[in-house]
Amino acid sequence: MADYFVDSAASVSADPYATWATAATTLGAIQTKGWTNGDTVYVANTHSETSGAALSYTGPSSQGLKILCVTPNGIAGNSGVATGAVINVGAANAGIITQLFLYVYGIEFVSGTNNNGACNILIGGNSQGGHQVYDNCKFTLPTVSAGGLVQIGSSSFIPFTSLLKDCVFKFGATAQKITFNTFINRIINMSINAAGSTPVILFDCPVS
Repeated sequence: MADYFVDSAASVSADPYATWATAATTLGAIQTKGWTNGDTVYVANTHSETSGAALSYTGPSSQGLKILCVTPNGIAGNSGVATGAVINVGAANAGIITQLFLYVYGIEFVSGTNNNGACNILIGGNSQGGHQVYDNCKFTLPTVSAGGLVQIGSSSFIPFTSLLKDCVFKFGATAQKITFNTFINRIINMSINAAGSTPVILFDCPVS
């Protein structure tokens, strides 16, 4: 089990990313290093990264990895969980995909720009199964005339499950929606950001 730190304002980012001063400047750097179940990734509540390309996060093959937005305190401490960290695709025709087992708290995921499905946020994509929990997170889709959705699961035949608790969704168009495409999924106490659009159809469950 290991603790890792992520902060875009880190003064000297350096492996093994074991303090706030030497924190990774992107979440992807921790994934590249090789996170596993039992690890905790602490992300500063002021963290803000923009990738310029599509993003893909693959958790371990069993539960135990935690990604927590926190308020930094001291060399490698924190004052508890928080919200405010932002991970932004920042590119046209590019989205975000997460896979396998993840627990995420307090992070906002912002998909790419443009009017097509490449800008989707795919939770549990690529037919790998697993279980993911998002607590107090935000999901923001591009502000375009149509296209783009939050899709949970890649196939009704793959045993993927999820829990989204106290999450905020911001839609960029009334045609956008949340699509369930897999086994058991729960959304508890969700809200829609009033600064965005209100979907005509909020939930869609395709029949396969």
